[in-house]
Amino acid sequence: MTKLKGQLTIGRTRSSHGPDTIRVSIRDQMSIMEFASIELSLENFSKAITGLAGVDGELEIRGLDRVGKKHECKTEAVDVPYEGYSLPRGFDFGPALKAWEVDGWEADRHQMENRNNWGRVISLAEDSHRVLIKTHFHRWVEP
Repeated sequence: MTKLKGQLTIGRTRSSHGPDTIRVSIRDQMSIMEFASIELSLENFSKAITGLAGVDGELEIRGLDRVGKKHECKTEAVDVPYEGYSLPRGFDFGPALKAWEVDGWEADRHQMENRNNWGRVISLAEDSHRVLIKTHFHRWVEP
């Protein structure tokens, strides 16, 4: 049996689109991964905390391959060349990231799309440009 340090969070959600619920989540401290959460009705949560076993809820599991591993993060400025007046929505960053996504490093692609992370756009020719985009890269390694 492996023992890890972690955190338990209990939160209440309110919604105008349905009933209020309780969300219980578990986070692994080493990987900084929330790998399990369960959403319960208020009634089922009250049954669970008063000792009833086997209460039903909607369980979500993710990132189990990262649990117990050490999270590493670095920030890099990625040079992204593109054609046209501006970088189009849905632009494929894959070719620009290929040299960076090695040895288990993964780019935060959502951060790449955030124009607040973009540096100065440099014109190479009339219809060709490049931009440096500051982004985070993450990986999970054995401790």
